[in-house]
Amino acid sequence: MRKKYTESVDAELKQCLIEMEARASANELEGRALAAARGRAISAALRAIDLETESLTDLARKLQGSQPQ
Repeated sequence: MRKKYTESVDAELKQCLIEMEARASANELEGRALAAARGRAISAALRAIDLETESLTDLARKLQGSQPQ
């Protein structure tokens, strides 16, 4: 009776470990995907700020250049 109980517990523990590893792998992949998406969003925002800065710089140069001296 004891051997059967031990084998059953071992099988349950193995199954539990397999499920936990699968969940951990899924969470790790999900975490990487979220980090990558966040990185892309930050990069896009920085590019937009850079383009806006260039646009404002060009406008300021035009306005300064058109003033009578």
